[in-house]
Amino acid sequence: MKKIFILLKNILKAKIIFKNPETREVVIFNSYQLNTYKDLFEKKNYFCIEVPEAGSDDYFTLQGNKIEYIYISISILLLILKETLKKNFKISYYLALIKIVKPKMVITWIDNDNRFFKLAQILDKKIEFFAIQNAYRMEVHSRSKEKAKYEDSKIYIPNYLCFGQQTEDYFKKIGATVKKFNIVGSLRLSNADQYLKKNNLINSTPKYDLCLISESLVYGTPGALDMQKNELGIITKYADKLAKKYNLKTVLVLKRAQDHKLHNSEINFYKKILDKNSPIIIKSRQNSFSSYEAAYNSKLVIAARSSMLTELLAVGIRILSCNYNKDYSFNYPDFYDSYFSISDNTYDKFEKRVLFLLSMSQKDFNKHAEPIKNYMVDFDTNCLPFEKIKTQFDTFLKG
Repeated sequence: MKKIFILLKNILKAKIIFKNPETREVVIFNSYQLNTYKDLFEKKNYFCIEVPEAGSDDYFTLQGNKIEYIYISISILLLILKETLKKNFKISYYLALIKIVKPKMVITWIDNDNRFFKLAQILDKKIEFFAIQNAYRMEVHSRSKEKAKYEDSKIYIPNYLCFGQQTEDYFKKIGATVKKFNIVGSLRLSNADQYLKKNNLINSTPKYDLCLISESLVYGTPGALDMQKNELGIITKYADKLAKKYNLKTVLVLKRAQDHKLHNSEINFYKKILDKNSPIIIKSRQNSFSSYEAAYNSKLVIAARSSMLTELLAVGIRILSCNYNKDYSFNYPDFYDSYFSISDNTYDKFEKRVLFLLSMSQKDFNKHAEPIKNYMVDFDTNCLPFEKIKTQFDTFLKG
C-alpha cells in the first residue's frame, strides 16, 4: 500500500504532456542520479524515462524518485494496450515510450532494475541495451536458495559495463544472463577522484585516523533492515569505544544530506548510540563526493557492506568490512574474513584488527591489497571509466 500511495503521489505531481516524445538516439532508462553520467551524452541526443523508484522490485526507498513528466497520446495509449494484451502491463508505458522514441541504445545506471532486464529481453534484437554498474554486487547469504535462484534468473543484461573481474565471475557463478562484460571500473569513484584532486581536497597527511561510512537504513524487507541496523550499531559502538581508548580522531559521514527526507532518522539513529562525550565527529552529506573526501583524508575506512570499501581499496586506501550479520560475501577468498574483512563481532577482534591495519607498513599493505583491489574494482589513472564508457558509446552510435 505504501508503494502504491507514493507512486500515485508522484504521478499526480507530474506534468502531463499530451504528445509523443521526439525521437532520440539514446534512451536513459531510470534517470536517477543523472548528474553522475549525463556528460557521456549530448543533451539533445538523449531522452530520459523517469521511474518512481530505484533498484529491483524488492528494493524500495521511502522518498521515491520524482516523476516530472508523463507523456500521453493516442499512439502511446494504443501501444500500452497492445503490450498489456501481451501480459507486459507493468512495463507497458516504458515499452511504448521506447518504441516511439526509436533509440539506437537504451542505457541504465541502475544495473539491478528488474524492469530494465525485462525491457532488454523484449527489445534486445532491435535495440542495444547497456547497464553501467553503480554498486558492488555480492552474494547475499540471507536469501534462501529458492529466492536467490528465482531473482538471479531474472537478470538479463546484453552489455554490462562493470567494476572488475569479480563482477563477471560472480554473475557467471549465479547463472545470470549477461551477453557481454566490459570491465571499465567505477564511474562514481573516478568522478570523485578527479573532483578531489582538481580542487586540492586531499591532504598530504590524513586528517582522521578512522572514517565510518554510513549506509542506507532503508534496505529490503523490515527483517533485513533490523539486521543492518544491528550491524551498523555494533560498528559505531566499537569505533566509539576504540576512539576514546586510543584518542583516535574519528569521523562518521552520513549518507543523507540535511535537506533529505531521511536525514533526521539517520542522524537520530547514530545519536542514540553515541553519548554527548563521544569523540566521533558526525558530518552530513554536503555534495556527491563528501564521503569520498572524508575517506581519502583518513588512515582507515570502516563500514559494513558499502560499495565504497571496494572502490577505496582500488585506489590504495585501507579499509575494514565488518560483516557481523554474516549475510554476504565479497566472493574472494583472500578478502573475506582476512586482512580487510571480519565477521567475528567481538570488540576484542575489532580492536585488534583496526590497530593492526593502522600500524601495517605500506609495503605489507600493498602486498595484501594488490591481488584483490583491481580484481574487485579496476582503477587505471591512464584510462578512466568515463573515457572507456564514452569511447564505447560514441563508437557504437557512429557505427
